[in-house]
Amino acid sequence: MKKKIFSIIFIINGVYYLFAEFLSILATKNELNSYAKNTISELGTPTSPLYRLMNSAFIITGILFMLAYSYLFKNMNKTKKIIGFLLALMLSIGSIMVGLFHSVEITTNPLHQIGTILVFSGGNLLILFIGLFYNDKPPYTKMCTILGTLGLWGGIMVIISTIRGYPKFIPLLERTTVYPIIFFQIITGIYFLIIENQKSL
Repeated sequence: MKKKIFSIIFIINGVYYLFAEFLSILATKNELNSYAKNTISELGTPTSPLYRLMNSAFIITGILFMLAYSYLFKNMNKTKKIIGFLLALMLSIGSIMVGLFHSVEITTNPLHQIGTILVFSGGNLLILFIGLFYNDKPPYTKMCTILGTLGLWGGIMVIISTIRGYPKFIPLLERTTVYPIIFFQIITGIYFLIIENQKSL
């Protein structure tokens, strides 16, 4: 029963983030074009009409991700559990930092920047780690491997675009590294719900 509850928490956490971002984007002057023109960080600054909603999504994501992950993957062996816990903790702390410390541009606030790096690296390395080392059926682990690889690629491209001075590409690239983390939660929640339902048959 508890596993079903934490599976649902994972799903709700991912859906809430997408919903909060969607509403925040609709409230901007660019509306849906903001997906390509505004970074996620910009949606969390006071210049964004619904910045409090967006920041709540960052903070809630950090808290609930840690809770759901820790329970759903508690049966991994000790070494894998420690590695997974540390990576999940990186994501959790980073997401909370992003929600608490605002920045109009990702490079202008050190604490915000550290938070985004923790989210991008910790989150996607965790997903890739699950894909490579979680002892479960290939469809799920392959999905995790693909999502983690895509997210890490997106993070690297954000860094390259920032260094080379191509800011117009950053909004889309940033979402390429964040959305794998969000969809990982939703898919993982559904996956564990299916397993629990099969056990009860």
